[in-house]
Parts: sequence; structure tokens; C-alpha cells
Amino acid sequence: MKLHALARQWLAMLKDLGDMDEHIVRIRRLRDDSERSMGTTLTVEKATSRPLDNPFDELQSTCHFWTQWARTYAERTNIQINLMHHIATQKDSRANQEISHLTTDIAVRAQRENVSMFTLAIVTAVFLPGTFVSSVLSTVFFSYDGSLLSISQLWWTLPVVVVPLTFIVLYLWFRWVQNLLKRHSTAALEKRRAELEATIAKREE
Repeated sequence: MKLHALARQWLAMLKDLGDMDEHIVRIRRLRDDSERSMGTTLTVEKATSRPLDNPFDELQSTCHFWTQWARTYAERTNIQINLMHHIATQKDSRANQEISHLTTDIAVRAQRENVSMFTLAIVTAVFLPGTFVSSVLSTVFFSYDGSLLSISQLWWTLPVVVVPLTFIVLYLWFRWVQNLLKRHSTAALEKRRAELEATIAKREE
């Protein structure tokens, strides 16, 4: 923003110097017309007076000098503005590429997590019924002698032990999955992408 303000100041200075040069030319023309109208009187005075530098030439030369000086610095300012714009564009391009890569990584990781959870659910659904029935019938509470199936009077100890143990295992598994997801989650990628987007938005302002 400071460079743009400086460029506007150079342009205003160039306009003022151009107006001043036109004003000097106009005054010089009026002076020449006045000298021509007065005729020989000024000619005699010029011949008898010592030569002096024309003040209008000096003013116009000074005006041209400052015009060239202001034009040079205006061009340098524009070059600096273009350079800064080019650098900012390159940074934005790299940031956009990084955001694209982060988005791809987020999608890939999310897909892997979904596939893992789906695979675990399918395997559990397939093997759990048979495993459960086999485990229950293979306990000491049930005996099968080939023709009869007898049940022990202490059968109730099986659900009393199994049910709490199942909940404990599920709880431990749930905690382990949470820690795993936190360690390899997409939160860090999301945060990084948000930071890059905020940086780009700030530059655009």
C-alpha cells in the first residue's frame, strides 16, 4: 500500500511539473510577443546591456530536470510494485499447491480410516456369531455326551463375567482408536490448510 501511495505521489508531481512547464512556455511566449510589439527600444537596450542568462531558460531547465527525476523514481517505484506483486503471486501459488496437497492427503487418510473401520466391522460381523456360539458351548457349564446336553447350575457366572469383560474390552478398544485417530488424524492438516487460506486472504486485503 505504501508503494502505491508513493506511485500516486510521483504521478501527481509529474502532472504539476508538466503544468509548470506549460506555464513557463506560455509566459515566455507572452514575453516574446511583448518584445516584438515594443520594437527597437528593447533591441537597443539588449545591445547596451551585458549578457545575462535568461531566467525562463533556467526555470524551464530546472523544471525539465525535476520532471526527469520524478519520472525515473516513478519508474523505479512501478518496478518495485511489479516485483512485490510477482513475489506475492508466487507465494500464493505455492500456498495453493500446498493446500491442494493437504486436501488430497486429508481425503486419502479419511478413506484409509473408513476402509479400516469397515473391514473391522465386516470381519467382526462374519466371525462373531460362530465364535460366540462355539465359545459358550465349549465352557464347563455345558456338557454334551453325544445324546444329551446338560447345563450346570453355575451357568449364571458366565454372563456375570463375560458381560463386564466385554464392556471393558470395548472401552479399551474405543480409547485406543481415539488415540490412534488423534495421532494420525486430519486435524493438523486442516489447521495447516486454514492457516494458508488465512494468509492468502490477508494478502488479498
